Amino acid sequence: MNLITRSLLLAAITLLPFLVFGQTRYYVKADAVGADDGSSWANAFTDLQDAMAVSVYGDSIWVAAGTYFPTDGTNREISFELKNGVKMYGGFAGSELLLPERNWIANKTILSGDIGSVNDSLDNSYTVVYMEYVDSTTFLDGFTVTKGRTINESIQVPNIDRKMSGAGLYIQASNALNEVNPKIANCTFTKNFATTFGGGVFVNGSNGGAISPSFTNCYFVENRTGQYQIGGTGSGLCLKGGSDNSAWKLISCKFV
Repeated sequence: MNLITRSLLLAAITLLPFLVFGQTRYYVKADAVGADDGSSWANAFTDLQDAMAVSVYGDSIWVAAGTYFPTDGTNREISFELKNGVKMYGGFAGSELLLPERNWIANKTILSGDIGSVNDSLDNSYTVVYMEYVDSTTFLDGFTVTKGRTINESIQVPNIDRKMSGAGLYIQASNALNEVNPKIANCTFTKNFATTFGGGVFVNGSNGGAISPSFTNCYFVENRTGQYQIGGTGSGLCLKGGSDNSAWKLISCKFV
């Protein structure tokens, strides 16, 4: 191998992570009036789902204050599905250049399941935010997740199904060999209702799934389970299956 070939090979190896994984930042602002391509605050996506659709491992999504819905229709099965390796941050006013400049308390960024008729919970999204098989590079940070609601009648679906459990956030593991450990921080889960498990959050490690998410500075308030099924468990947060034995963490969190 000559020197030029070796140099080109080394350069390719060095650049490989950047070619395989994204490192793009997408901006979302509900009232933006620019190109709607997510390239800047001025040209931010107005629909959060657009940013989530184009994001890949290594990307980040910055979301300005406002209320965002999983769908503008009435399909209750649609959620905000955060991809593996994507960092999604809320709490921006819509002009920040650096992450520490945001204020998620002053700039409330709300992910709401209140689709369909306004303030009628019976037609809300079953699950507002969903994560499946995600690793420790996956962040949900600075959001209020609210008004997810599972089915309101007794029908024959598994009780760990998203129609029954995890109304605010549902985290799904795979197997014991693939640890699912996203990081959730500075989030409020409020006014979510699940029939069976996890009104606010359901962490599902059933069937041997290894799962160990961390929750830091999160607030669980006025979430409920069990109205339509005896034995509802974990109004604020429910950990089930393999997740019971994994090193999940709750740091500076409050349950009301």
